[in-house]
Amino acid sequence: MKTIKIMLVTLLAIGLFSCEKETEFRLDPSAPVYLNGREAVSAAKGQELLSIKEVIKRASDFKVNTVYGDGFWSIDGACIRDTVNDRIIGYNDWVVKMEGTLNTNFIEGRDILILDIDYENRDINTGTYTTDTLGYIPNSVMEQAETDIKAAYYAENYDECYRLFEEAFVFYPVTGAQYLELVGQGIN
Repeated sequence: MKTIKIMLVTLLAIGLFSCEKETEFRLDPSAPVYLNGREAVSAAKGQELLSIKEVIKRASDFKVNTVYGDGFWSIDGACIRDTVNDRIIGYNDWVVKMEGTLNTNFIEGRDILILDIDYENRDINTGTYTTDTLGYIPNSVMEQAETDIKAAYYAENYDECYRLFEEAFVFYPVTGAQYLELVGQGIN
C-alpha cells in the first residue's frame, strides 16, 4: 500500500511539473531593424542622385511623421550607418516595446526622409542648420510594411516579424527638389 501511495504521489508530481505553462507571444526587444536602399529609377530634372553607398555615408538623421492620438507628430533621430552592408540600422524600439509587444509608431509613420544635417554650420540668425534630403521611404512601402508586420504579429509568427523588420523598410535616393515634386504629384 505504501508503494502505491508513493507511486501516486510521484505520478501526481510529474503531472503537475510537466504541465507546460502557456506563454504570451513576445517579440525580442533587441530585434534588428534595417532601412535598405534601392537605386532610384530616374533622376529629378537636371539633378544627379547619390548612390546607395553615398546616401549611407552622408546620412546623419531621419525624420518620420506618425499618428499620435488625434494628430501627427514627428520622430527625429540620428542615423546609424552600416557602410559594410549598405544599410541604415534602425532603433529596436521602433518596432518592439521593451515588454516584447509591437510598437506601431514607426510602422504607421509616413513621409520618412533620410537627411544630411550639417551640424558644423548653424545659421546664427535662425538657429537652423543646412539640411540636405538624401533619400526617402515611399508611403506605399510603409503602408505595405505596416500591413504585413501587423498581420505577422497578430498571427504570432516570430520569424516573419523578424524578416520584415530586416527587409520591409526600403528607401530610395532622392534630392530635396525631387521629393517635393513627388509630394506635389501625390506619389511620395
